[in-house]
Amino acid sequence: MNNQSYTIYGSGFGIYGYLPAILKHSPNILYLPKDYYLKIKKRPELRKFLTQIYWKDNKDLCLINSKKIIISIPPKSQKLLIKSFFQKLPKDILAKKMIYLEKPICENPEGSKELIKVLNEKKISYKINYSFLYTDWFSNLKKNFLDSKNHIVINWNFIGNHFLKKINWKGYHDLGGGVLRFYSIHIIALAAYFNFSKFVDGYIEHYDKKKLIPKKMFLRISNIKGCILEVNIDSFSTKKEFNISIDGENKLNLRNPFESKSIDNNHDIRIPVLENYLYGDDLFDKRLYETVIDLWFKIEKNINIKND
Repeated sequence: MNNQSYTIYGSGFGIYGYLPAILKHSPNILYLPKDYYLKIKKRPELRKFLTQIYWKDNKDLCLINSKKIIISIPPKSQKLLIKSFFQKLPKDILAKKMIYLEKPICENPEGSKELIKVLNEKKISYKINYSFLYTDWFSNLKKNFLDSKNHIVINWNFIGNHFLKKINWKGYHDLGGGVLRFYSIHIIALAAYFNFSKFVDGYIEHYDKKKLIPKKMFLRISNIKGCILEVNIDSFSTKKEFNISIDGENKLNLRNPFESKSIDNNHDIRIPVLENYLYGDDLFDKRLYETVIDLWFKIEKNINIKND
């Protein structure tokens, strides 16, 4: 691996997820602002990385020095941060950097479409973390997805972290959270990759309808061959399971879709997926990123709200 320089915006998953994914690969250089120091020191599994980090006085200095920019903050803030880069850096300098975005890239498909358009017009290099595309099982099942002629079913049951404590932005639909915008976007990206583009039917069910906190989702979409992709997600479930069946045959049974053979129990389960995302092939070109947003928009426009 060639020596690469990174910085991270976001002191949550950015630190306990992306930081070890970067610094486990020794040639990499990571620039962070000094105000991240105590946050990292408080996490025992991350303390060993403190001496490997190049500390700077502020985030702008980290931005200037790094070639790869990882953004792991709420979608509404992510959009504003990217736009601030256009004021802070000359066009030719920014064009030489790579921006890694978390999903959803904005809190709604309309804003996401606008941001993609701006990034493309300004010729910015970027990549979006649709994590399912960087799992072990995606590679193993790719041919099965392509060959399916009839029916694919994906069931995903879990309890979202935002239901275990005070509900944060990840629960609120309007902020880019909830079962449709925050969780199902992984499957929407998977569907777009395999050319599923026609909405058939679907509904979302709310945990709190007044506050728009969706918890369950059912969706059926089809491709040009007439194959149906059926999606069932319950983010307020007592079960932990993720399974996929293709044309009536069970192909995958996991407790968590981010399980990997190379999991380090001292770190977040998603780190091997992040490593594939950061260092693996780019599975999407710009046109396909736009296709994901188009499918997301189509689903939101047509999906029903289940009555209590």
